[in-house]
Amino acid sequence: MPPPDNPGNVLSSWIALEVLSPQTFTDPRDLVSGSYSSIVPIGVTPLPWEGEEGPVKPNFRAYYQVILDTIYFDKAIHSLLEIYADKRPERPGVKGEAIMATVIVDDKGRPCREPAGNISSFGWGLKPALDRDLKRLSEWSAAEKKWSEELHKLLYVKDKAGEVLPLTAEKLVAARQFLHEALAIPASFVKHKSFAIRTYQPVRSGAPEPLLLNSFFLGDLQTAIRLFKQQSANNNLQRYLGVLPPPFRTPLLKDSVALEQLIAPERIPPARWPGPGRHSLVLLQQAAVNAALGEVKKGDIIAVNGPPGTGKTTLLRDMMAGLITARAEAMCTFKDPATAFKESGEKILINSATLRLHKLDARLKGFEMLIASSNNKAVENVSAELPGLQAIAADAEELRYFTALSDELLGKESWGLVAAVLGNAQNRNKFREKFWWDREVGMSTYLAEAAGTEQFVNNGVDPNERHQPRIIATAHAPAGEVAARANWKAARADFEEKLNESRERLAALERIRQKVLGLSALVKKAARAKAALQEAKRQMKEAAGGWNALNTAFQQAEEAVLQARIAVAQHESLRPGFWARLFNTSSVRRWKSEREVKLLQLQLAEKKQAAAANSFHHLQRLIMEYDINHNKLEKRSKHAAANLKQAEREIEKLRTTSGMQLIDDHFFKLPHGEQHLSSPWCDPETQRLRDNVFIAAMKVHKAFIDAAAKPLKHNLGALMHFFSNGNMTDIKKAALLADLWSSLFLIVPGISTTFASVERMFRDLPLDSLGWLLIDEAGQALPQAAVGALMRTRHAVVVGDPMQIPPVVTLPEALTQGICRSLKTDPNRFNAPVASAQTLADAATCYYAEFEGRSGTRIAGMPLLVHRRCNDPMFSISNAIAYENLMVTAKRPGNSPIRDCLGASAWIQVTGTASDKWCLEEGYAVLELLGRLKQSAIPPELYIVTPFKIVADSLRTLIWDAGILNGWVDDPGKWPQERIGTVHTVQGREAEAVILVLGATMEDQDGARQWAGDPPNLLNVAVTRAKEVLYVIGNRNRWKTAGVFHDLATRVK
Repeated sequence: MPPPDNPGNVLSSWIALEVLSPQTFTDPRDLVSGSYSSIVPIGVTPLPWEGEEGPVKPNFRAYYQVILDTIYFDKAIHSLLEIYADKRPERPGVKGEAIMATVIVDDKGRPCREPAGNISSFGWGLKPALDRDLKRLSEWSAAEKKWSEELHKLLYVKDKAGEVLPLTAEKLVAARQFLHEALAIPASFVKHKSFAIRTYQPVRSGAPEPLLLNSFFLGDLQTAIRLFKQQSANNNLQRYLGVLPPPFRTPLLKDSVALEQLIAPERIPPARWPGPGRHSLVLLQQAAVNAALGEVKKGDIIAVNGPPGTGKTTLLRDMMAGLITARAEAMCTFKDPATAFKESGEKILINSATLRLHKLDARLKGFEMLIASSNNKAVENVSAELPGLQAIAADAEELRYFTALSDELLGKESWGLVAAVLGNAQNRNKFREKFWWDREVGMSTYLAEAAGTEQFVNNGVDPNERHQPRIIATAHAPAGEVAARANWKAARADFEEKLNESRERLAALERIRQKVLGLSALVKKAARAKAALQEAKRQMKEAAGGWNALNTAFQQAEEAVLQARIAVAQHESLRPGFWARLFNTSSVRRWKSEREVKLLQLQLAEKKQAAAANSFHHLQRLIMEYDINHNKLEKRSKHAAANLKQAEREIEKLRTTSGMQLIDDHFFKLPHGEQHLSSPWCDPETQRLRDNVFIAAMKVHKAFIDAAAKPLKHNLGALMHFFSNGNMTDIKKAALLADLWSSLFLIVPGISTTFASVERMFRDLPLDSLGWLLIDEAGQALPQAAVGALMRTRHAVVVGDPMQIPPVVTLPEALTQGICRSLKTDPNRFNAPVASAQTLADAATCYYAEFEGRSGTRIAGMPLLVHRRCNDPMFSISNAIAYENLMVTAKRPGNSPIRDCLGASAWIQVTGTASDKWCLEEGYAVLELLGRLKQSAIPPELYIVTPFKIVADSLRTLIWDAGILNGWVDDPGKWPQERIGTVHTVQGREAEAVILVLGATMEDQDGARQWAGDPPNLLNVAVTRAKEVLYVIGNRNRWKTAGVFHDLATRVK
């Protein structure tokens, strides 16, 4: 891994980039939210707060948020483009106005916040950027403090009695003049436009939140810099920025040993989500769940690379099931759930009621699931899919959890309150009204009933006509605390029984796995025994051959001794007589000489005989030993072979009869597709046990909530007050915010938000307050967008795909890279669009994948490779251009009325002329296809997409003007906005068909075509929106040489 950049420099670079990324509006009405706000003009006398106040709803008060001039955003950006080149043929559109500053006043015109004014970072940063003083952009925090204080002195004036004076027209003019001079914005960029937003707030809530003028992320980025300076940044953030390296790095597609260990039964969670059809997760989905729930330590990041249609939501569901079950297990450690809440002594007085704030036991913290994305649609989709009735098996009828409330929040039939959309103030208010205050389905009503206060709703005018609230009837609220504790005891016992059953089954599967792993050892043992037996046989054969030779040699040696002895005896018989020996005659001397020779020959023969005897007897002993050893080895070999055969029979029986996918040496020799379509270890019986654990875990949550209704009602009431009031100014009360949020997560396990709302929604929430951050569509997210969420969470699972649409960047590339370099930050690692939340997570994850592509090696997070959305040719195109043909299709054939009408996927050749990139003849081709569908009364369940904004705008106009949608779709005005757009607008969506309109048909537009075709991201997203059929409209001859469009031209005829 490359050495880490200085985190302070990286964060400073991101601050500088965000300084130039303000909030904009095109119409003042865009700034108004809710029915209690309206636009009022400024610049005519009297000022709104100086005239007669109209009727005001009781207990409400008027406030005015005054806008002090605005900046033409498009003019400012174009001026930057003149200095900093942008080579992109297709730039993100810029329009509208950026507010220069605001001040909030009450119904008397008195500033009611300190500091009184809020200043735009863009207004301040524009001059340094135009002056090429890019490093100074990182100094926004100090500049904001300085100029806000100056503006405050001008606006916040008190009389001699200490009363704040109301603003006058003269003061507003002076404030605008001060801003123009202080910020030194070119006069041509300033739109002299002052107006106010009038808001009626409940008296108890105080002044409204200031309009957000600046980037959503500036505050958290400044906090993160301070944390690093204090050396107190949490592990999540340190991993993300590369300060802490991952504990290990394992290339999962290349390391079968690591993969086998990761999907072992001992690592499979005891519960799973009973999805539609109760299908099992496939190999790498299960590996990702196991890694996230079993491998992740505090501060570790797991990145998941999820190409289109590979089951990212399915993965998320099983992760949620695992975490909900883990919290249910923690809940079961309490005999009385109410004891999990301890009074803190802090109170909130609301009218005449008192809310007592409780601390939540640490055992129940750390399970909170914050689902975040930069993509609003992704957030809405996840929060709509998880509670939806279609998200669970049709026969999972026991799985119901506060359905009356969930139905209301979702706007359709659901199975339970498992997730909800929060985020911006409008969403939070909508949630609060339904979740808490709704008399029919609200949780305030339910908890009051569960705590022992009977609840009714009046039917009409007659107070005697009343009925039980729907949530109490459908959720079977207990009749008081005694009943709640009895329900808790039963739910707890049922859960523990089912949990034990599941764990015992997984333990049995682990024993099977150990037997499977042992099979390899048995194979090796049998092979060693067989080899040893063969060696023994060889030795015996060799010894047998040696025995014959030695036996012959021994007999020959014995014969030689015998002959030598005979020769000596015969020679002794020829010994000369006494006198000859006395006189040592010549005959005696000759006899003696011959005798010595005979004796020497006998001695030599005896030595040879002794040596032959030794060798022969030694060999005899060896043969006896070999024989004994051979018999032992033969028995050992037969035993090893028998054990191996028995184990093979048992494992083969499991393989063929149990429905279980064993993971063994044989498995990793299977074809790539067969491996990845498999579901490891868990047979249907085991999966049903795991389903039952999750169902029981949800019942435990329901029973726990019933038994702890009273303290929960206080904590949630306080949090809802925080939602409406916007802040918790008391330090001691603010310290309990984490407990209040965790109380909400006890009831709603998953809460989703865009990154843009994290800072405001979780203000004052300490580091690591929440358990889990689950990022969706991370490839689309700016790297700096995730900082605030990472600071507030302990674990992070980041899901996305760098091969889809990258983050959208408005500023020119030369400017963003210049900012990074001026602050000593590597733009290739930390600057969008090259960098995203996904690429930083991919570098921080423990498990990763390598894709060997046309332009080198690409590193991604844990890969999901089984695709279930698209038919061919869409699947094959995506697989070839973006995933090196490693994806595996599991798409089931689907019906397609559009294909039946228009035919198979096709390229419709059009060779018209173009105005800019718009080709009218291509538009007519689209109308022709739509006309055929309308004539056949087939609903247009399709998207019309294009690489270029001008083509999308022109298509909308053409189709509007043609009137073809009239009498065909429910809302002809809305359909073009939702169904026609650039490819960037449709990521995360899918339809039966896609019409891809290419544009850029002229010969001299090769640069635009190459931009669209290199890299593959844009085409990859375009084709994978279509589930069944794809129609391409454009000039094939011009486009077939534009990068990956060559693959499109090859596969679509």
